Amino acid sequence: MNAPNPHEVDAKRMPSLAADHGAELDNLAMREGILRLNDQHRDLLSNDLGAIGGLLFVVGSGRFKAPPRADDADALAAWEPDVVRVREQNAAALKAARTAQERDRTHTEVQSWLRDLGFALMRQDRFKLNRDVTART
Repeated sequence: MNAPNPHEVDAKRMPSLAADHGAELDNLAMREGILRLNDQHRDLLSNDLGAIGGLLFVVGSGRFKAPPRADDADALAAWEPDVVRVREQNAAALKAARTAQERDRTHTEVQSWLRDLGFALMRQDRFKLNRDVTART
């Protein structure tokens, strides 16, 4: 016997949803679909729905369109340029992030060199100061 889904709504226990709140039922049905999709692709998505939430955001915000049904060849052909565009945008964003990270690493590295140089000069000054003091006595 399958374990009950903790995310499912029991319509028998909550009949007021069916009677008065059609939009809420639509939202609950959409939620169940999202949970089912996340369960089906668990190896690609996160347990906390963050990845699928991000996917739904970029689709909902219009950054790219959801794929058309597989049986619609014309729609698939029209959708393909969108996929290419999004991949190019993603590659450019990734390259910019890598460049910024490299720049940050280089900046940090130079700061480290300057710190080490400062410490070396301080030690050299202390050594010279100690040598001068001992020479006077």
